[in-house]
Amino acid sequence: MPRIFQEKSSGTTTQRPQLDQLLATLREGATVTVARLNRLGRNSAHIMQLVADFNARGMRFVALDLGIDMATPAGRLVLGIFAALAEYDRERIRERAAGGIALAKEQSLVAEKIH
Repeated sequence: MPRIFQEKSSGTTTQRPQLDQLLATLREGATVTVARLNRLGRNSAHIMQLVADFNARGMRFVALDLGIDMATPAGRLVLGIFAALAEYDRERIRERAAGGIALAKEQSLVAEKIH
């Protein structure tokens, strides 16, 4: 019977107890299936590292949201592309957030000088 591991925290956090538990229980021949690729790892490098580890340990990886099956060359290619796009999206969000914070600080300093 398949076991389900569900992480409640953000995919970007380094504290991933369910992922750690999953990794500890996997054996050769197992299939790791995720509903959404971007929930597997912190960034594309981490996702690719995990998938490479699954492959080296004789496991299959499937991402349902993208139709990726690492048992095929096309699946490996698509995974690399989508992992890079997911990391790009997260970086853009961080850049916008940092820009917003910098603008808010600048506006705060201007307001302090006026008063």
